[in-house]
Amino acid sequence: MTSKLKCPDKRIKLLRGKGLDDFSKEVYLRWATMISRCYNPNSKKYKSYGARGIRVCEEWHDVRKFAKWAKENGYSPDLQLDRIDNNGHYCPENCRFVSARENSQNKQNSKKVTALGQTLCVSEWARRLGVSPYTMYWWAKQGSEYIEKRIVELALNKGGLL
Repeated sequence: MTSKLKCPDKRIKLLRGKGLDDFSKEVYLRWATMISRCYNPNSKKYKSYGARGIRVCEEWHDVRKFAKWAKENGYSPDLQLDRIDNNGHYCPENCRFVSARENSQNKQNSKKVTALGQTLCVSEWARRLGVSPYTMYWWAKQGSEYIEKRIVELALNKGGLL
């Protein structure tokens, strides 16, 4: 079942941490940031979220409901909230908690390269091959054939193990 999406109004529960348990207080800042990105035109990140039509499901307009979902879905202070479909809304069906590295690879501007039957972002190819990300980005600027050739060469030099 897909969560309903509506613009927030006075029903958003801006509790500012009041009446929340310790766990929910930890989650509050992430929730407030998510709401701000989507609905506050003065937010630095609004252009990448709200202005693109990214919204928060009605259920999550209540921080307590978001905190309950977070607790049930692996929230940890060292993880970040990630939208699986970068063009999709913030809702239970489209969100998960991931490491900062995983989250950085699921950005709108992440450069993806397909080689050896795998599609990965340039930074992940660099990590796996032991090459500077700057080198990988330079190769990518040379064109898809060039970077694919270099990836295959490096993989073969490493015994084909990635």
